[in-house]
Amino acid sequence: MKLNRMPEELLPAIYDVAIESCRQFAAENDPEYWKNKIDQIKQEALWQTAFYINGDQMAKWINRKCLSPKVR
Repeated sequence: MKLNRMPEELLPAIYDVAIESCRQFAAENDPEYWKNKIDQIKQEALWQTAFYINGDQMAKWINRKCLSPKVR
């Protein structure tokens, strides 16, 4: 399985779009919920970046730990 690396320069743009979307909703809804949502988006983006940077190793680990035992 071959996964492409996510360019690190895209990460700030992902943050900006996600955070701005949350802020627009926060103006109309519960601000604390959306503050937490922004933090969650940051953590998820960091995880996704780590996944794609080490994509081949992560894919092998998932296959070995999660998928292979279910096939047997």
